[in-house]
Amino acid sequence: HSLTESAVLIRPHHALLSLRGKDFLDFLQRLSTNDVKGLSLHQTQTTILVTEKAKIVDVATVIMLKDEILLMLESGKAEAIEKWLNKFLFTESVVIRNVTSEYEHVMVVGPQSVTAIQRFIPTYHFPEVKAVDSVLGLNEGIVFVDSFSNNKYFHILVRNDQQVDLMNE
Repeated sequence: HSLTESAVLIRPHHALLSLRGKDFLDFLQRLSTNDVKGLSLHQTQTTILVTEKAKIVDVATVIMLKDEILLMLESGKAEAIEKWLNKFLFTESVVIRNVTSEYEHVMVVGPQSVTAIQRFIPTYHFPEVKAVDSVLGLNEGIVFVDSFSNNKYFHILVRNDQQVDLMNE
């Protein structure tokens, strides 16, 4: 009964990198497996960062914002990935920053996820979630849906300066 009528909050150990500058899309396009240049504003996509010999460096969710991309790194190794990315910067206008400490990140899983999220972000009104990998709202933070084995779950990223404690609300 509780599994069908609950929501679970999980604090994952993903890392976040910000890529800014006029060349950030071209730069990331060369180092990842999916077409990030085709992303629209507020769209997300999973991609794999690969070496020049096609070896996997990390799996990342690309979050397209107005003037930047956020890379949510599965490995949680922001410093190592930032250093690796910087090796490939030559004349490109790209600034890479580790912004992990600037965000609080919570995953919400379960059939009552939307109700739980509305407790944290009461001004947000969820449309019917039909598509996986779409950003749902950006006023108080970033909320997007993802899935694994046909089960949807939500990521919430809130800037620390918003003073929202997602785990203790």
